Amino acid sequence: MQPKKNYFILQANDPTINVSWVNSNVHPFRSVYSTFSDCSRSYLHLVGYEEVTDSIKEITSCPTTSLPFPPTSIKFIPKSNPINDMIITSGDSLRLFCVPQSNDIFQLSVIDVSYSAYPSCGFDWCRVNTDLVCAWYLNNTCCVWSIESSQIIASFSNHITQQILDMKYSPSSPDLFITSCANGLIQITDIRSSSNFQLFPQGNQKLDLLQVSWNTIDPTKIATFNSLGNQLFIMDIRQPTKLYNRLQLDTTNITCIDWSPTSSSDICLGTFKSILIWSQNSKLNKQCCCNNLLETETKSEVNDVCWSKSNSNWIAASIGSSIHFLHVY
Repeated sequence: MQPKKNYFILQANDPTINVSWVNSNVHPFRSVYSTFSDCSRSYLHLVGYEEVTDSIKEITSCPTTSLPFPPTSIKFIPKSNPINDMIITSGDSLRLFCVPQSNDIFQLSVIDVSYSAYPSCGFDWCRVNTDLVCAWYLNNTCCVWSIESSQIIASFSNHITQQILDMKYSPSSPDLFITSCANGLIQITDIRSSSNFQLFPQGNQKLDLLQVSWNTIDPTKIATFNSLGNQLFIMDIRQPTKLYNRLQLDTTNITCIDWSPTSSSDICLGTFKSILIWSQNSKLNKQCCCNNLLETETKSEVNDVCWSKSNSNWIAASIGSSIHFLHVY
């Protein structure tokens, strides 16, 4: 079941923060996004496709989905579940939600209730072992949690010398996660030995690296961008001091990134004024107009992008007070 249209815009009543696609083939167009209201409350909104009207609509947004703090990240469970989908949000804490067939959203637990002294700045869900999530906190500590037991599996703080700005779990291992930090540092940590090694995508430059994304098809590749936002850096983790590829933007700035779930060379970028898909080649420093597959202008800054894992022809983007759904191939 595929929509007839190639572009949908879902208008929200409040500014949207982030968006996530479900990873289930049962409801491939189900997604969730968050909003922030004037009353200092945030809300989760569940979205689905309606075949009769060929439209994407909100399925539910009930009081039980309100949050006391704007979520810094929101994700569906990486593996499909035919009965219940799971959602985790970070912010004031790591909150676990259940989405049954009734399309209601129920909070099941606060995973890090024993570590609630510090807000959770973000998290990522392990694809290999979905009982594990890794979150980082305001005190610059990364904690790996078991969802089932709500217990810390591992905690790392002293070896991370710079402020953490983003983190991602390895798509191929439950034992590795990566952090992008202030002063231009990328660090990969091995949970088993507490060892780590560093990548330097900017050479001698030490600009803050705001976000990192791990290639799900080729786990040797990661992408990141710095605080200037005019360059996207691609690194091969086997060559920590050598830049693998770079995209230069001359007229806008990057705000968010997400790799394609089916192509090792395609990556989606949100910017101040567009949604861009870049398909890499072997040459460095090519301009985006020579390599992109798709560029869609937007009226507002793109806050978040998410490439659907279960329906890889579609991308969702949080833009101003709306969510945009784009058919890309």
